[in-house]
Amino acid sequence: MPPYRTILSNEEPLISYLVIYLSSSLSLITDYCSLITDYCSLITELVLPQPHRKR
Repeated sequence: MPPYRTILSNEEPLISYLVIYLSSSLSLITDYCSLITDYCSLITELVLPQPHRKR
């Protein structure tokens, strides 16, 4: 018998689902944050050219 059968008989699936959902949402939030910071840095480089990047 697979081990998840015994887990499903208890209240643990709810906790495991909650943990999985929280971890996935956290990773999604961090992905969005990194994307937003990338866009912000790109926009600031386009609008305000850095002095050490003079060509």
